Amino acid sequence: MIPRFASLRRRLAVCLAVCAVPAQAAPSFVEVRAAWTESEAWLLARDGRPLHSLRVDLRQRRLPWIRIEDVSPALLRALLASEDRRFYEHAGVDWGAAAVSAWRNLWNTKTRGASTLSMQLVGLLDEFADENAR
Repeated sequence: MIPRFASLRRRLAVCLAVCAVPAQAAPSFVEVRAAWTESEAWLLARDGRPLHSLRVDLRQRRLPWIRIEDVSPALLRALLASEDRRFYEHAGVDWGAAAVSAWRNLWNTKTRGASTLSMQLVGLLDEFADENAR
């Protein structure tokens, strides 16, 4: 067998094995929001003014929860342009980008991914669920 096709068969087998893994339910928005804690503790004056902050979680930096309505529309557009140009054209998986990425990864040494913002969010939620399950 030609070595290049043997490699293709191995990659296809890995892909099929990954696709066969059972899906798990992602945590709901309410669960994620309820478990969110900032990495800073705040000392407040009686009138609610912040006097001092102290970082209490040194493992990771978690800023205060921000509502999507409070995020700059320009930032949201820039995020979509850089991470998932066809965000409004697919239902979470950009099959065209996945096919192009798979094809390029087969024939090139420089690989690239095809994860959409939805897929990246699921990855973050999986990590979140794993952390809170402990």
